[in-house]
Amino acid sequence: MILPLVFQYIKCLKFMKCRFIFLTISITIFSCDVSKSISKEKELSKETIYHELDLSKIDTNDYLIISSEVGPFFEMGVPFAFINKRNDTIIPVGIYYTTWTDTLKTFAIVSKNSEMIGIDRNENLLYSVFTFDNGPDYIVEGLFRIIRNGKIGYANKYGEVVIPCQYDCAYYFENGKAKVSNNCKTIKEGDHYRWLSDDWYYIDKQGNRINNYKN
Repeated sequence: MILPLVFQYIKCLKFMKCRFIFLTISITIFSCDVSKSISKEKELSKETIYHELDLSKIDTNDYLIISSEVGPFFEMGVPFAFINKRNDTIIPVGIYYTTWTDTLKTFAIVSKNSEMIGIDRNENLLYSVFTFDNGPDYIVEGLFRIIRNGKIGYANKYGEVVIPCQYDCAYYFENGKAKVSNNCKTIKEGDHYRWLSDDWYYIDKQGNRINNYKN
């Protein structure tokens, strides 16, 4: 009686060992699949989804203004909110570090997480704003530079994207043209940076390439 029981016990151990090995392999494969899936999701989420501003749907008479406990003029970093004409809070205090726009008609430039961004009154992200002289890019000849997914483009004074973000480097407009490049490098020189490219060309305010322009 004892010997058959021993064989039965050994057989059971082998079966359990096989099941354990199978379970281990299954978990490993599942873990690999999950890791690949997570990596794929991260890869797909690298490009931010931006909102497009539709000026035809905006009532510029119904705008927002900034409100702060220290009055209409306040320093950077002081808590603020955006309120409407009825004194209702639309964008509450503490959402953004500072604002570069005292009135939100079509869009506003605000700072969040050390980045300047353009938002509409529903707080939809429009784009990042190109930094110039430690602030948002100046509006020159009606346009300023913006950034989407690492590429530079141009928006007008209403916040509407006029020239899509497609350039690696792009200067401000001057005399109706801007110098841009789709292949350039950023070189650090002391406390400053400069762009270096062998493929500069000029565009007009509609984003059309100016082929015959002589520098």
